[in-house]
Parts: sequence; C-alpha cells; structure tokens
Amino acid sequence: MKNKNAGSFNQGICNRLYAGCNEQFLRELTDAINKVIADIYHTQITLIMNSPLFTWYYHNSNQVFNESTFDYISKRVFPGDCPGTAKLSPAGGFPNAYSQVVNAVEYTPSTGDERKIEEAQLNAAVQAQAIVVDYQDFFGEITYQDLVEAQKNYGDWASHTKFDYIITVVLGCQWSGKKDPLTYSKMANAKNLRKLLPKAPHTNEADKIIKDVSSYLDMMEPVNKVLDQTQQGSWAIARLKNNTMYPSADNGGMETVDPITGQVSTTLQVGYKICRQLKDIQGDLEDEQRIIKVEIPFQENTQMEKPESPCVKPAGLTVLVQSFSKKNIFYHDMLKIPGSSQEGSIEIEYQGYSMVPIAPLAWSPDTDIGWYSAKPIARAYENDKKDVTGFTFLGDPGYNLQPLDAGGNFGFLRNLLICNNVSRTTINYKNADFKKLKNHWKKYCDENEMVNGLLTLSGVLNKGDVSEKFFYSGKLKSGPSNNEFSVIFSASKKQSTVPLLERTAYVIGGNFEFPAVNE
Repeated sequence: MKNKNAGSFNQGICNRLYAGCNEQFLRELTDAINKVIADIYHTQITLIMNSPLFTWYYHNSNQVFNESTFDYISKRVFPGDCPGTAKLSPAGGFPNAYSQVVNAVEYTPSTGDERKIEEAQLNAAVQAQAIVVDYQDFFGEITYQDLVEAQKNYGDWASHTKFDYIITVVLGCQWSGKKDPLTYSKMANAKNLRKLLPKAPHTNEADKIIKDVSSYLDMMEPVNKVLDQTQQGSWAIARLKNNTMYPSADNGGMETVDPITGQVSTTLQVGYKICRQLKDIQGDLEDEQRIIKVEIPFQENTQMEKPESPCVKPAGLTVLVQSFSKKNIFYHDMLKIPGSSQEGSIEIEYQGYSMVPIAPLAWSPDTDIGWYSAKPIARAYENDKKDVTGFTFLGDPGYNLQPLDAGGNFGFLRNLLICNNVSRTTINYKNADFKKLKNHWKKYCDENEMVNGLLTLSGVLNKGDVSEKFFYSGKLKSGPSNNEFSVIFSASKKQSTVPLLERTAYVIGGNFEFPAVNE
C-alpha cells in the first residue's frame, strides 16, 4: 500500500498558513448544492476542503487501474477545519488505517462461554490427546512453525492448541479442500465425515483420525456452535489482515499504471472499483448543459476586520484573487478592496458535473478474494467493554471510529461529486462604489481590463491549478447604478491535449462510509 502524497494543488504561501473558514457560507453552499442534486442522485454530499483535483480517467486500454486515481480514492476521510466539511489524507490512508484497526480486533468467547468450553474440553481431554498423538505418529510432528503459519493464515484459534490445529487446518481446510474451514458443527453433524474430506489420504491412519475426531465432536456437542463462531471469526480476521497487508493476484490485489510513464507497477495494491463506466463520466463532464448554479448572500456581519499582515486572512467570508505577474504575487480581498462592499451575493456555477461511485473490494469468505469488511469493526465497536461472545478490541484501535460529525477520522470515499470546472463565480455588490473599484482594478489588469490568477472563496475553496495553467479571468460588469455592479470570474479552458490518464476534474465534495457505524 502506498502512503505518498498525490500531486498537490498549489495554493500559495498564504493559503498554506490559513486555517480559517466561514461556517455559515459553507453550510449554505452545501445545502444549495444538495438541493440541486437531490432528485438526480438521491444522496447528499459534504464539501471536501483539500485535494480538489481528481484523476477521473481511471484505467488504460488494458483495463489496468490508473495509479493517480488509486492514490485519490484510497485516501482516508476525516473532519475538515470548518464544521460540516471533510478533508482527505495522503494516498493509501484508508487501507493503512484499516489494517491497523483490524489488527486491534479479535474474536473471543464471553466469560460464561469460555467456562463452558473449558469444561467440555476437560471432559474430552483424553480423546483429544489421543488424536494429537495418533496424528503426529502417522503424519509427523506439528511444529511451532506450523502453529505460527496457522495463526497467520487461519487465525489465533487455529494455533490455540494442537488439536484445534488438526480440526481447523488439517481437516477443516487441507483435507476438505476449502479455503474457509469446515465448522465444528458441520463436521459433527455429518453422517459420513469422510465425504466432507475429499483431500484426505486414503489410508487406514487417516480413517482412524477422522473416526476419532467424529467421536470427539459428539462429546463437544454442547459447545460446538460457540466453537464454530470462534473459529470462523478468528479466521475472518486473519484473512482480512493478510489480504490488506499483502495484496496479491490470488486475493484480489490489482495492478496500477503510472499515468505519465505508462509503466505498470510490479507491486500490487488492494482492490478498488469505480462503479461507473468511463464513457458515462466523460459524457457528464463534457455536457455544458449540466450546471449546478447556486447563489449565496453575504452581508457585513460575515466579514471580520482586515488584518495587518497580508498573509493572515480573516476568519469571516473572504473572496480572494491571487494574481500572478512576473515576479510578484498580488492578493486581492474582493470584500475589502477600495470600492467594494460587504453586502451582496456570490453566484457559483459548476459545469459538467458527475457523481463517481467508489467501492473497496469487499472480502468474500467463499473465495477469500477482497480485503474490506466492515462487520468485524462494527461488531467490535458495539461490543466494546462488554462481556460477550464476538468481535472485540484488544486495545485502542488508534482512530476515532465515530461518524464524521462526531469527529470520526476513520472513513473512506463512497461517492465523489466532480465537475469539469467551476465555470464561473460572480460577486454581486450592493451599496458599493463602481468607479472607485474600477480605478483600483486597473492597477493590476491587462489590456482587456482582466485580472488572471487563482480564485479562493472563504480562504479554503480554491479554484485553478497553476501546474496546469488553469486560471480564472476576472472582469468588471456595470450594474443599474454606481452602487450595484458585479465582478465575474470565468474559468480558462483546459488544454484538450492532456493525455487521457492525466485528465482531472474539480472535486466539489463527496459522501463517505465510516465502517464502525455505517455497516
């Protein structure tokens, strides 16, 4: 699994120092977007406050997954700096966190069930010991290394005793030919146990082991169901650990391709799926009629006093243009520049939008393919500090497993709402001074009276990417009077020559799953 930062969005020195936000503005923006998409997608999104560019062309012509796309969708979700928003970790953040949390989970019997198991095992101890002795006489010593390997592949229960090793590993998997172990109950209830064990040696020695195990399981009948649960739960945890930490072709690990060099990686990543065809995503992004248009009012009490330092932005609503000219960078706070006002509205247009469904490859007990299952974590979360038979935490899982709005930082992406670009942002001023603002504007604009650069809303919603030379052009538009007018920021067109695997879209937001509470 990777843990590298994907290509970052250049926000400028001052943006990196800024941690403020305007909660009311962002809440109203989120609500307005969700109203538009409600009848189309029947879901709601949360604004993502970092990682604004998503590589949407997710595989090459050979169906090899795009490494940059994997880097994005494998990020972990946690709360943004402003309430009601989200942020994303570096690449691989969720699989890495999932591995850590699963390693903190185990399946254990309750105190009462543990006592019943011990009593039953005591009554059948002579029979169990005879089976172990016979097995080792016939088929060789069960070594310490055998038990270590069993623990890794089949779970703690398989290495609990040599007898449990014989039941779970030898009969349950090797002789049955199954990936998931035959349960105690299934073997106990079989009229002819050998029929369930087609891979068992056809020898008198194997027949004796099978017959004696059948007799033992009859003696354990009162606790076989609890033994089933413990065996299967322990095995599930072992497989989830293995498949997450060691992706392979056998367990659903996938190849990725470097979008720049075209080279396919030799190290496999955990499996992910994007559940929408490329042509459908591309069609949405290229559809200029698909527009989300929202308008958010602002007024004087949304803006704080202007700070003395040019690199410290107020925590209120800020509309900032970062304009580039040779060696200098100019910061224009559009609610503070001469002639502006703190009363009016902001219109935002998202053009060519699409919802992209994302899913980690779910683990299948029948095939042992996949790596993700919420069940053990959700059950351990429910059972925390309870004396029950089931999944529990060995200790602190290392993450806040609550929902996002409760500070949870163990989430992953389920859907991304993306758009071709934020095509236009318009600031409509009231009680302002057009002539005064225009005189100030001319100091920085080009021959067409435009200012080109990056655009930031509220200090955190950034638009434009310097690395792609993707800017916004701001132009003044007069209104019905000197006191009412607009500034319109229009996006430049992306170059159409960008290679397919490097094509990106702007991320508006997404919705997420938190395994402990969203199973």
